[in-house]
Amino acid sequence: MSVLGLALRSLWHRRLIMGLSLLSISLSVALLVGVERVRDGVRSSFSGSISKTDLIVGAPGGNVELLLFSVFNIGSGIGGIGYETYERIRAHGDVAWAVPFSLGDSFRGRRVFGTTREYFEHFRHHGDNALTFQAGGVFESPLDVVLGAEVAKAFGLKMGDQISLEHGVGDSSGFSGLKHDNARFEVVGVLNVTATPVDQSVYVSLAAIEAIHAGWEDGAPPPADEALDASEVLQYALDHGEPEVISGVFVGAHSRLKVLSLQRELVQDADEPLLAILPGVALAELWKNFGFFEQALRLISILVMAVGLSSVFGALYASLAVRRREMAILRSLGAGFSQIASLFVLEALFVSLVATALGMGLVYFALLVGAPLLLRETGVMVALTAPGSTEALALGLLLVLGTVVGFIPAVKAYRTALSDGLSVRL
Repeated sequence: MSVLGLALRSLWHRRLIMGLSLLSISLSVALLVGVERVRDGVRSSFSGSISKTDLIVGAPGGNVELLLFSVFNIGSGIGGIGYETYERIRAHGDVAWAVPFSLGDSFRGRRVFGTTREYFEHFRHHGDNALTFQAGGVFESPLDVVLGAEVAKAFGLKMGDQISLEHGVGDSSGFSGLKHDNARFEVVGVLNVTATPVDQSVYVSLAAIEAIHAGWEDGAPPPADEALDASEVLQYALDHGEPEVISGVFVGAHSRLKVLSLQRELVQDADEPLLAILPGVALAELWKNFGFFEQALRLISILVMAVGLSSVFGALYASLAVRRREMAILRSLGAGFSQIASLFVLEALFVSLVATALGMGLVYFALLVGAPLLLRETGVMVALTAPGSTEALALGLLLVLGTVVGFIPAVKAYRTALSDGLSVRL
């Protein structure tokens, strides 16, 4: 019988204990690869959420806070800037385009994004991908609304449906307790999936944002007898147009060489204090803040893998006690160190290989099932791609260590096989 056949028979004879070791390593591989897949997916989704935008301008505060608020719908804005400031930015000679936005309301926990039609012309994601529609198009009337793909899917909304917006972002249940019931918006467009926070957003015009808040100057709804009805809200939007205060501005420059000088000029604006951030720099700052957690997750994965390998080593080493006579017979039949070592190494390597395959299979099955849910709930897309360099290195190291784990008991077995296995124990 070949050494490989003998190794497989030996593993089958000890299938329970080796099966537990195999399960331990499989879970460790799944954890390691799963953490790397999710980490890469989060990085890719965040990095691709906005592109071709040179600056984001808002009220003074933190760079990361403005990025999270304006792009990822996370947190709340520190303050607003005047609409006149946006007009001055748009008229700047170095500015190719400028898109204002206003945030603060919600629809069933999804952020309402007030902006202009130019947003759909200039916004880019994952490189140079523009926003496209699976149905309808951009809003025309102040009471039109455009839905992100996941919002429409989650609530079963379609073209022509009407919705009411809610005042504020709301609590964990997604309801703020205050609704703008006096104005219902008609769905005129549904965007295609982008795998960005756009999918979780609701888009209306700036004029609509201004109109539905008429009478809310003190932060509370006006008395019922003073509230505007739907026709009055529409007329108010047509008469007053854009709001006096907005949350910020997305800016594209004519030349990338002018971006830094434009940024300095904006933050030194004499008429109003401003913060102007480069999205890429702010995103790098965000990853720096989360670097510790990434390393901690990776370390946990490595430790779990070490525990799995230790279990294989323990199983092989402990088996020496019951395999004394087997080893002695092999030695007496002329088996040398290479044959004994091959037996143990093949056992450890076989367990490592099978565990790696099972762990990888478990991860990709989980991604196949869970990736759509993760995309729908968080906007993070985890792609089903081949393992990256970090994962491949870790899996290769696992196989090498698996070989070493089998080699150590082999040395012990070879040294003691004849003296221990053929001796009579009373």
